[in-house]
Amino acid sequence: MVCDIRKLNQTKPAGYISGSRPSCIATPLGFFIGNHTMELTQARLRYILDYDRDTGIFTWKNVSKYHNRLNGKIAGFIRPSRGKLYRRIKIDGKSYAAHRLAWFYCYGKWPNLLDHKNGNSLKNNIENLNDVDTFKNTQNHKTKVKANGLPTGVRILPSGNFQARITAFGKVLHLGTYPTIEAANGAYRQSRKKLHYCPIEELK
Repeated sequence: MVCDIRKLNQTKPAGYISGSRPSCIATPLGFFIGNHTMELTQARLRYILDYDRDTGIFTWKNVSKYHNRLNGKIAGFIRPSRGKLYRRIKIDGKSYAAHRLAWFYCYGKWPNLLDHKNGNSLKNNIENLNDVDTFKNTQNHKTKVKANGLPTGVRILPSGNFQARITAFGKVLHLGTYPTIEAANGAYRQSRKKLHYCPIEELK
């Protein structure tokens, strides 16, 4: 295995300083250039981290001799993002979302956009993750109570009854009129399971 510094310099990895000649170390897991590595591989990830598919927890292993105290300890730190908490793990100077690492660890490819099926962004067990598009990701959420005290999909009519309705296929669909909030909400949630992507409802 040969490391061509000149060729690697043409790609200029993140943090590269023009004119420098970074050291290049060949390992079974790829080339390490100074304090930076080439793109993270599944082999590299599995070499330095253990992943429990049932709990979603990553633990360190085979870390450098300067940080061997971390071996066996839970990897990462928790950071807020867009109103939720996520675990992130720093590998070779780059920070990754733990749920994306979990997918890459198991399947060897990066996901498009991962949804936490049960709505808990800290539960990174592989069965709780699903590769989805942006539209589906926005659909899987807990039903909310609006400012007027009514749940999503329910409105009160002048008669005092409650109407259930849902938006699907670009249209507002009316689901019937009910004497109680609970009945109208039940109708909305049942229709939501059929018309929306919302595994969070199935897990309740």
